[in-house]
Amino acid sequence: MSSRRVALVTGAGRGGGIGRATALRLADDGFDVAVLDLGGRFADFPEYETAPPSELDETAELVEARGSAALAIKADVSVATDVESAVSAVKERFGRLDVLVNNAGLGIGIGPFTQVTEAQWDKNFDVMPKGTFLCCRYAVPLMISGGGGRIVNVASQAGLKGFPFLAPYSAAKFAVVGFTQAISQELGPLGITANCVCPGTVDTPLLRIGGAGSDEGIAKLVEKTVPLKRAQTPEDVAGVIAFLAGPDGAYLTGAALNISGGQTIV
Repeated sequence: MSSRRVALVTGAGRGGGIGRATALRLADDGFDVAVLDLGGRFADFPEYETAPPSELDETAELVEARGSAALAIKADVSVATDVESAVSAVKERFGRLDVLVNNAGLGIGIGPFTQVTEAQWDKNFDVMPKGTFLCCRYAVPLMISGGGGRIVNVASQAGLKGFPFLAPYSAAKFAVVGFTQAISQELGPLGITANCVCPGTVDTPLLRIGGAGSDEGIAKLVEKTVPLKRAQTPEDVAGVIAFLAGPDGAYLTGAALNISGGQTIV
């Protein structure tokens, strides 16, 4: 069993994304890190731009360059057998799991909700709330065996306030928040905290895929909607996740932390 703390971060493959930034921040904070991503295109949405497998391997290499052990896992968080195998791989390699960061997400079906297909709606719910549920379902027993742990689920400001033209995404992120609140009540007596972070306009490849587009487009969006007048970075989000994973976050559970730079006030 590893004598160091161990974290599992999903959706960690994409360069410039929240998952990679989180994996690297946790490595800097002394964690060994298992990084998980799909490792290819969705069979049912092959046109959707997912992170290539090489980027997941690159994340693992960057973790190791910081002096931490890394494990790269290619898995689909919406498939129970994939998730079960992933957690088994973490157990076999490290013998423990202290922190689970459910970051895997996507943005399919952006536009008027009357034009969203059933398949697009289902994909959002499969990857985000269902994926979060499955990862928690299989990771929690390993956390319990080690005496407790921390779960951090990446939701969104769109999970706190409905956004037009983001109906499937917003509904899925609301579900993540509700799920987190529910499990926090169940897991508290077992020594496990469960919280959400709710980022705003984060300058990531996912934001650009989702329609924000160019640097100019993001700058205009930020100037119009964000009081802090700058786009959020993946590292901004990773810092809050690291707080929840660290000693100063030990007494916080059931929270949905609004870290949108004032873009959304709820």
